[in-house]
Amino acid sequence: MIDYLKKIKNRTYEILEVAGPGDLFSRRINWAILVLVLFNTGVQCLDIWWPKTLMAYLQRFEWWPGNDILHFYFLYYSYWFEWLFIGLLIVEYLARMWCVHAAGGTHLASRLRFGLRPLQIADLIVILNFFFAIVSFDLRFLRLLRCPRLIDLIRFTYNYADPPEEVTGYRAAIGNIRHQLFEVRQTVRAEQEKDMHAVRQRTGSTVGQLRRIQQDVSIQLRRRPQALQESLPQTRETVQDIFDSLRADLRNSNNLAEVEVLNRDAFQNSSSVFDNAPKKVSYVHDLNWKNQTSYRLVPLRQIGSAHFSGLENRADTAYQQFKKIRIEGSLEGLDSVFSTFRYAINTVESGLSQGDDVLSSDVQMGFNRAINRLRDLNDYTRMAWESLLWELECEHQERLELIGQDAVRYGRIVFYLAKFGRLGRQITSTALRACRQVLLRLLSFLRAQVVVLFNAASGIIQPVLRRLGLMAPVEREVRLALDKANLESIKHLGLPEDYLAHFAFDSLNDEALFIGFDEELATIEQAIQRWEDGLTSSFILFGQRGAGKTTLLNIAVSRLFDDASVITLSAIEYKMTTAPELVSYLANVLEIEDAASFDDLSMKLLQGPRRAVILEGCHNLFFKCIGDLSAIQHLLWLIARTNHHILWGICLDQHARGYLGLWLPLNRLFHYEIGIQSWQPAELQMLLMQRHNQSGYRLRYAIDKELEKAVRRRVHRWRRSEEPAVQDVLSQIYFKRLAEISQENIFVALLYWLRSLELSESDLLMVNPVSEIDLGIVRNFSLEQAFILIAVLQHDNLTAAELSSILDSDLIQTRLELEILWNDNILEFDQESTRFRINPIGLKAVEEMLEGRGLL
Repeated sequence: MIDYLKKIKNRTYEILEVAGPGDLFSRRINWAILVLVLFNTGVQCLDIWWPKTLMAYLQRFEWWPGNDILHFYFLYYSYWFEWLFIGLLIVEYLARMWCVHAAGGTHLASRLRFGLRPLQIADLIVILNFFFAIVSFDLRFLRLLRCPRLIDLIRFTYNYADPPEEVTGYRAAIGNIRHQLFEVRQTVRAEQEKDMHAVRQRTGSTVGQLRRIQQDVSIQLRRRPQALQESLPQTRETVQDIFDSLRADLRNSNNLAEVEVLNRDAFQNSSSVFDNAPKKVSYVHDLNWKNQTSYRLVPLRQIGSAHFSGLENRADTAYQQFKKIRIEGSLEGLDSVFSTFRYAINTVESGLSQGDDVLSSDVQMGFNRAINRLRDLNDYTRMAWESLLWELECEHQERLELIGQDAVRYGRIVFYLAKFGRLGRQITSTALRACRQVLLRLLSFLRAQVVVLFNAASGIIQPVLRRLGLMAPVEREVRLALDKANLESIKHLGLPEDYLAHFAFDSLNDEALFIGFDEELATIEQAIQRWEDGLTSSFILFGQRGAGKTTLLNIAVSRLFDDASVITLSAIEYKMTTAPELVSYLANVLEIEDAASFDDLSMKLLQGPRRAVILEGCHNLFFKCIGDLSAIQHLLWLIARTNHHILWGICLDQHARGYLGLWLPLNRLFHYEIGIQSWQPAELQMLLMQRHNQSGYRLRYAIDKELEKAVRRRVHRWRRSEEPAVQDVLSQIYFKRLAEISQENIFVALLYWLRSLELSESDLLMVNPVSEIDLGIVRNFSLEQAFILIAVLQHDNLTAAELSSILDSDLIQTRLELEILWNDNILEFDQESTRFRINPIGLKAVEEMLEGRGLL
């Protein structure tokens, strides 16, 4: 008996839920239910949307066929027919619930999951609505919820027991489409091989020319160095012509036009690939019941054309990405190679002109490094074509996946909903993308504010807790940070000596390396123009130690003055705080005899020719003591007395400028005050890259998890961090962070740049993400240490005896504190002059500590 009931249950489930294409009885039952639901829905629509007054009016016309409709309408509303319909509906509902677990699963769980399906819930609402019809308001419209069941039953009509013989199978048709798309990609790949071969030939030809130049230089260097020195200008011109020719070939518009046409044809051919596809194909449909399958006719041409028709619009995006990598990346690499080759020639020329011994092995190494990097142009070409092919293949695969999904859904309501969904996504994609960008910027801003608030709170709470003894600093982290602040640690990073030579911390004199300071130079030029017009003029320049004040003055002297003979540029390198000392110094510098006082000096200057006098290191002209402003006061008097005839410019540390401004009328005396501005990321990158490009080493920016998130927000599709687009984003992030850390201090920027580098290969340097050295220990310094640091900061440099005099403290105690601060790398110590200075790496932390205590 149990087995018999089980067979009945399985048969019921097969009839109502499977309806196999070969089961005629099942299909007839479902057709009967379909007709019943259709009739019920139609009559219900008449009852809701056709008023009875209109029906009564139409009855007057005998020719109108609405009488038959009214007949069925009243027939439906007769007592026995409505009960019959609801009865059949109840039987169908209970039969479905009774047989559902025949498909597998536990008895209760299967029925519960099946009963919560939308179609079953809709049937239950229709049944309950009939029994609760006595409610005062009309709920008969809820019976229209049977319409989804109607659509669900219609899908059985698409199933066939066997595929029609004249209809192509889906797999065969889609396989043919895939083959056609593969042929399209193969056309692009063939052009890639052709272009790669041409680039390799062109690069090989250039390498051969450069090899011959290398051999000639090496042979002449060993045998005829004097003849080599005379022929080097011609060699430099030859190299310039070779690289100019190679640049012209890379920018060849004909080649780019051919690639653009090929790319457009590839996308257009892909968009029309379904034009000759079969109109309908047979798709195997799994009924998920005892391994039964059926076949469904799917309009493949219609579905495929809908997905591939707009593919040609993606051609321009793919071509622009190709052009960026192929042209911009190649030219950037070529410029780097040219700089390396030119540097090797300049090294030979400089060594020969100065009489130094130039080793042939060193010359060979420099030339080999440049020539080997020239082959990287092949990699840029390969990556550009791979980017184009990858974009094309991604578009093909994405659209084929959507076609496969539509083939599975065809004949079901989900298929039509998906079409509307895709249309909605196309309409709202731009708005969603804009909202996403706004949201990301908002989240980034909020996260930054949270970090700022957290750091501010930590900066207030942690020192208090440490002073109360409730929180101790982490000794290991403190020592590690102090060790990193040691300037000598640069020598132990394992960087090549020839590379470090390009990043010396001395001021620049080579005009080829001058960059930046546009606003500062414009202000100095205004001061010079005012002086040349016969008006009173003077300027004061101030900035941090290491901000580039000396370099800026060298640039100004080199570029802004027409006659260098009228300029006197001198640096005050030692302390002089009395008027006689300064008079003697100025008379010696200005080559003035018999000047025993400032009155004599001013008279001699006014009687002499017009000239410009620029003094550096004017922070050495005072002590922060009573009566020790005499020298700087007399200098300011001399400037005020002669500035209609002499153009005066003085340069000093910005903190010395801040202190002197409290006691002396600097802002009323000087016509132009020039403060060194913070470096912009682009300027900082250009400055560092100018030095780096002379070295001949390649760069690659490393990526970590935090940077990976930032890169994915800017570059949506990337696979390797070596891709040019990714490297470009990483460099932007790096130099933005470096500019925030270094601000206007180029000394600090150079130090952090070198600390970020790691030698990966013989000619490859990895640039690790930059992070600021945490010297938070400075916030815990005592008040005595703070007084020492503010004194050193305002004077730029002090000896222990000078500091003891300024602070009126015990000499040995002062020396002890200075030595401790030097051991902690907060101060620097010059062995020759025995002077202490603030370490540029710790300058920012010291300034924040002093500002927080109201001392600065």
